[in-house]
Amino acid sequence: DLLPSVVAQVDKVLPVRTHWVLQVNLQQLRKLGVSDQDIASLANHENCELFEAGLSVEDYYALMGRIDVLVLPYRERYETTGSGVFIEALSLGKVLVIPQRGWMAECALMCGSQPITFDTADTMSVSKAIERSVENFTSLRIKAIKAAQVWNTHQAAGSQIQSWLGERLADPLNQAVQRNPVGNFDAFNKVDSTTGAVTPD
Repeated sequence: DLLPSVVAQVDKVLPVRTHWVLQVNLQQLRKLGVSDQDIASLANHENCELFEAGLSVEDYYALMGRIDVLVLPYRERYETTGSGVFIEALSLGKVLVIPQRGWMAECALMCGSQPITFDTADTMSVSKAIERSVENFTSLRIKAIKAAQVWNTHQAAGSQIQSWLGERLADPLNQAVQRNPVGNFDAFNKVDSTTGAVTPD
């Protein structure tokens, strides 16, 4: 429900410097009180492309490939639950605008990214975070690309370990237990392999 006001506010401060690519659930926006007039203003905005939720996988990744800054104006729910969009953006080296609270900012920082965060999901806080991401885009992008390399390397290593452990432990361990039921075996910790945007001109 923040999209119309955030786009309007950022345009005041950074005119002609941004191109908006928005994926939205129109039905959900209306439930949140966004008027048809506000939705139309986004659809008719000369620097804004509006896409409805439910894109095909190919279209979704094509869209993700076009953006430079990913904005996730999440509220409390997604501060503690998973976000596949965040993980995909991190792995692709996108500059991130995300909530300060919760796991996403911590994860990005741990990988070496420098996410731009906002305290509360309101118009001014999110708008100012977007403005900072555009103004500092070059340095943020360098860190985001390095963070993507860290994340992807970690994920690939985790997948390889899982594959190796699966092959190593599936049958031989069972045979070893049968041969030596009171023997000692090393315990392995399984490594998990879990797998509004702005384009500065």
